[in-house]
Amino acid sequence: MIKIVCTIIDLRTRDLNHLGYIRFDLDDGKDFCYRSRTSYNYFALGIKKRNYRPGEFQYYCKQECEMTGYFFTMDPTLPIVDVANLWEFYKTINYDYKRQKWI
Repeated sequence: MIKIVCTIIDLRTRDLNHLGYIRFDLDDGKDFCYRSRTSYNYFALGIKKRNYRPGEFQYYCKQECEMTGYFFTMDPTLPIVDVANLWEFYKTINYDYKRQKWI
């Protein structure tokens, strides 16, 4: 089970404030979910920058174990929203994964 933590970065301010975190299970409760991992890779790591909503937000996603490393530490004062899986994450941020566009 891989937990992903997504940081919401506000692009509307000059100092790029972090608004909070969204945490979800990448494999949807299974040992391995190919469909979820493929969709996540296109969203978070793809060349088309689907994790960037122009002029509003950027969603910076990492595995939960990497969030306490040298370069990045989670802010304990920011809210953390837990959702069940990747598909619920897409609904939360208003992203249509079928058409690969923002709603």
